[in-house]
Amino acid sequence: MAAAVLALPQVTGVSRGAAAACDRACLETIGDQYRAAYVKHDPGLAPISKRAHVGRSTFYAHFQDREDVFIRHTVVFGRALGEQLAWDEAVGTYRFPVGRLFAHVRQMKPLFDSLARARKAEFIIKVWQNNVAEVFEQRVLSIRGAGSTALAVPATLVAQHLAGTLMTLMVWWMDHHFPLVEHEMERQFQKLIAGIER
Repeated sequence: MAAAVLALPQVTGVSRGAAAACDRACLETIGDQYRAAYVKHDPGLAPISKRAHVGRSTFYAHFQDREDVFIRHTVVFGRALGEQLAWDEAVGTYRFPVGRLFAHVRQMKPLFDSLARARKAEFIIKVWQNNVAEVFEQRVLSIRGAGSTALAVPATLVAQHLAGTLMTLMVWWMDHHFPLVEHEMERQFQKLIAGIER
C-alpha cells in the first residue's frame, strides 16, 4: 500500500482561491468550534461554507467532507512540524519540540475522539507519521551534509524511527488521558532517541 502522503488536488474548472478559502474556513472552524462542540453535536457544513463564502457545490468540488480538510491540515501541519528537527551539537543528539506539538494535540483531542469513533483516527495518524518522516529524512540529510559516511544508518531509517517514536508516544499519551505534562513528554522523547547517531 502506498504511503499516505497527500497533496492538494488540481480541480478542473474551479479556482484554487476557492479551495484555499475552504481550507482556511474549515481549519478556523476546527479551531473555533470542533474542540468544544464536535463531541456534543455535528456543527454541519454551513459554518465552513459561510466562512469561506462558497456554496456546498464548490466545497464538494474540492473536498469529500470536513474530515478531508482536516487530513489536508494534518499533512501541512505535519510537514511544517518536521522542519523543526535539529541536531544539538552540544549533547550530540537530535532535538524536536515535542512539548508544543503535544499542547496542540491536547487542544484537538475532542476531534481525535470523533475521528476514532468514525474509524478514521488510525489513518490520520498514519498520514501524519508518513509526512513527518518524509520531512525528517530531508532534515537528517541536511544535518549530515557531506560528512555522512557509508557506515551511517540510512537517513530514511533514522527518520522513520524518530517519527514512529513520536507518534507512538502521542497515541499513548492520548489513550492514557495525558498522564504527563507536555514538557515531561518532551523530556521522555529525548531520552528515547538519545544515542541515535547523526
